Amino acid sequence: MRFISQQKITILASALFISACAPGSQTGQVSSGTNAQKTNSEKYAARRESLLQGVTIASTGNVCVDHFNFIKDEHERNYISYSKVYSKIGDGYRFLNTNKNIMDKDARDIYTMTLDMKLNTLCSKVRYSGYSLIREKIKDLDMI
Repeated sequence: MRFISQQKITILASALFISACAPGSQTGQVSSGTNAQKTNSEKYAARRESLLQGVTIASTGNVCVDHFNFIKDEHERNYISYSKVYSKIGDGYRFLNTNKNIMDKDARDIYTMTLDMKLNTLCSKVRYSGYSLIREKIKDLDMI
């Protein structure tokens, strides 16, 4: 009989613990009541929060690719042009990786530096395109 009582107590304690963790059962918080009782700042915060919650693009960890993603929808013409150049640079790196063991060291170094320079230049152009996009967005806000 004592075993059954301990089992019931364990089940009851578990149920209480789970119900205490359920949303909406937090103690120590005073309900703010109806929408009419909320202060203006609470209403503003709720509206702002609902506006800011949306789909966001996660970072890839590669700054250049992140800038590409940033301009993708708004500067489509630039994005397509830059993507073609990025693809050609990628082809150059594939060629280098395929042939690096049979290339002359100086030729390999010069080719690597040229590819790196082209990639850095492209990434700078893409980054500038992002800045100009922001500048356009700010200009649009000035019209309000």
